Amino acid sequence: MWFSWTDPAQSGTTVFGVLDGHGREVGRLAAISARDAMMDWLELPANLDALRGDQTVAALGRLFAHAHLSIKQAFRRSLEASGWTVEEAPEGYLLKRRHASQPWQCLHGGTSCSVLALIDGQRLITGNVGDSSALMGLSGGDPAASSPSSTASGIEPKPAC
Repeated sequence: MWFSWTDPAQSGTTVFGVLDGHGREVGRLAAISARDAMMDWLELPANLDALRGDQTVAALGRLFAHAHLSIKQAFRRSLEASGWTVEEAPEGYLLKRRHASQPWQCLHGGTSCSVLALIDGQRLITGNVGDSSALMGLSGGDPAASSPSSTASGIEPKPAC
């Protein structure tokens, strides 16, 4: 699944995302929820300003954290509507069971995501979550004229059950 968002203020900012939901039970729901949450996050001017500023990595981290929370909420709503009891483990992942006499089961699924943002038509940034990545290439010209950089977000993945 993918999305494209363009700043309605016509700043020259466009954001593209590719999401790869996984897990038979919830993969598609994860990708849809993350896509919708990211597009909503981008609509807030303060968030777009953060992407433009000198705290781009932190802003991308907040974007992904917002999507992550949205996914968990969507999982919970969907499972509870289907008759499951849902609980969050201390480590942050969701557990489910149909009846109190049954053991808890891990909910398996989620989505990976790569985001590419052209900021004000001038600066290109990427962010990745999960096993996805983005590769930028240069066609023609002097490769030394571009100075790509990579910065770790400092966001640690939660342990899986």
